[in-house]
Amino acid sequence: MDNSLAATVILYNPDIPVLSNILSYLDYVKRIYVIDNSDIKNTLILELLSSYPKIVYIDNDGNQGIAHALNRGADAAILEGFEWLLTMDQDSSFDSIMLTQYFHCWKNHLHKNHIAVFSPVHTILEDHSLSSPSCDTIQKLHVMTSGNILNLKIFQDLKGFNEALFIDEVDHEYCLRSNLKGYSILEFPNISLRHNLGEPVLIYRHGQTIESSTHSPKRFYYIARNRLYMWKTYHRLFPNLAGIQLINI
Repeated sequence: MDNSLAATVILYNPDIPVLSNILSYLDYVKRIYVIDNSDIKNTLILELLSSYPKIVYIDNDGNQGIAHALNRGADAAILEGFEWLLTMDQDSSFDSIMLTQYFHCWKNHLHKNHIAVFSPVHTILEDHSLSSPSCDTIQKLHVMTSGNILNLKIFQDLKGFNEALFIDEVDHEYCLRSNLKGYSILEFPNISLRHNLGEPVLIYRHGQTIESSTHSPKRFYYIARNRLYMWKTYHRLFPNLAGIQLINI
């Protein structure tokens, strides 16, 4: 455990398995800030969380969006003097081998104060297939939020996540602003995080029934709105990236 590292996890109408996800990294951090965006609180989960002294529960008074919740977790960590923040989704978890290696690799780069974000690779829950973790690195333009380790000094310089986006593209936008200010995004391609993207559904395509993921109409609205925002804001600076994001709406 590194005393300079805290974690935050954002809850939204969670089920009981969220507790096992949180426990997968509880022993590796000094503090976990649980930011609850739920409109209706799960009292059983709150009771279970309260039994762990490391966990600080913060009621976000309803769904204020992922960016607001991340900023609130980061601000709480900064107030307590932490320098780094592990950001987790409620449906993400590590196995102990991957997490131990992840923190080992991260510590090898702590002298590089220009790195805004460290990130693992995201694998779906059923395909946690990376079996040989190593400290190889790749420079990235953007990564997804869950499993990232944020440099909180750089976070303050960037003035946090863009709360106007609410959800979707929040992570990408933060990374692009980091790049524009001369900071780096570093991914460990052989360190994996178990992550679930959307609710699984069966769809029929090319004569086969396959499993895919989907979102609510409200979520699709934010996906479309925020990708248009990203294109308008960044397409001249990152034309290939912004164009791909727009095409995928």
